Amino acid sequence: VRIFEARELSMKCSRGLNCEVVDLLFLSEDWKKLAILMEDRVVEFHSQYGRHHRLRVPKAGRTLEYDTESCVLYVAGSWNEVVRIDLESGEFKSTIAMQGMDEVNSVA
Repeated sequence: VRIFEARELSMKCSRGLNCEVVDLLFLSEDWKKLAILMEDRVVEFHSQYGRHHRLRVPKAGRTLEYDTESCVLYVAGSWNEVVRIDLESGEFKSTIAMQGMDEVNSVA
């Protein structure tokens, strides 16, 4: 994964990953904080200096969404629940069950 600044015509960072990326989400308004959902059920958190932390989610995910006000990362995928990860306290919150759905393809 490489991030470029088109205005300055420069590369900001380059990351080597162990698995295929399913979804990538910027956690800040610039390039310095990233959450990367991987094919092997891992969410990696990257900062400008490199990988900060790896976290394994219960099931394979398809999409990520971040709520800036509550500091919660939502992971949805091929099951009928949405996993909530509180990034401020560093713990899993209770899942959100989706009624009448087998899979969750996107979160907003």
